[in-house]
Amino acid sequence: MQPYIFDSKGGNIVGPIYWIVTVESPLGAQWRFDNGVVMPIIKARQAPHGRPWQIITFSNISVGASTKVLACHDCKEPFVGLDTLPPNAAQAVVTSFARKEWFSLIRAGLAFGCTFAITKNAAQGTNFRIANPPNSNFRILIYYAGAVCDVVNSSVAALLDSTGTANQNFGGSLFPANLLTGGATPNAKLTWDNFNLGTGNLIKIQNCPIAFTEYPLTLSEGFFYELLSNHNISFGGVVQAFQASGNVPGALLNVGIQISLLWAEVPLNYA
Repeated sequence: MQPYIFDSKGGNIVGPIYWIVTVESPLGAQWRFDNGVVMPIIKARQAPHGRPWQIITFSNISVGASTKVLACHDCKEPFVGLDTLPPNAAQAVVTSFARKEWFSLIRAGLAFGCTFAITKNAAQGTNFRIANPPNSNFRILIYYAGAVCDVVNSSVAALLDSTGTANQNFGGSLFPANLLTGGATPNAKLTWDNFNLGTGNLIKIQNCPIAFTEYPLTLSEGFFYELLSNHNISFGGVVQAFQASGNVPGALLNVGIQISLLWAEVPLNYA
């Protein structure tokens, strides 16, 4: 493991490089691997098995700041992830300042959030959708999804590639926000409607036994789902019993829902 420090002039690390861990880096700093696409610096990356990087280039480091990383040039040295203690105390002190991936995505301006409520309708269901548009040049990483129902013992489903109608757009203060102040608006398409989810692939059903209480659909760590171009995930109120099709639950009528989402939009070669 070899430490490197780069200032505003940037620079290169010459390979072979088997993995790299970020110790400290300012907002906006970037790197690219083997002359590929320039990306925001994140907490750590590991080279594909048997194909170490030959060069890592650092750029866009603000004046007066520095980027500090640890790079491994030995194929026999085990990868030191940021959630794993390094092999000795000195390295532990260095890597203890490394940031979690989600925080790195926030600092890079790639993380977004939104909360939206769909009011109840006596004869209709609910459908809240996040979609990655066709022919996009990014991937959507769903970090958190939480659901609230306004009727006790209701349920919310997450459905991949739902065919249900969701044509209503967001507007005004309800538009999703970048979690970095002053950051760009998201490219993901968010829509909603008072219709059922239609057909699709069921990912998760979350029971909401207490009204007006948020229940997470996601795990406590990691990401929930990755959406590629021309795919979507819809959230809607559902009955717990399955329909005859076996994969899509029936719509829950006359129940309002609120969905909270946190997600990131990353380049296609993000790893």
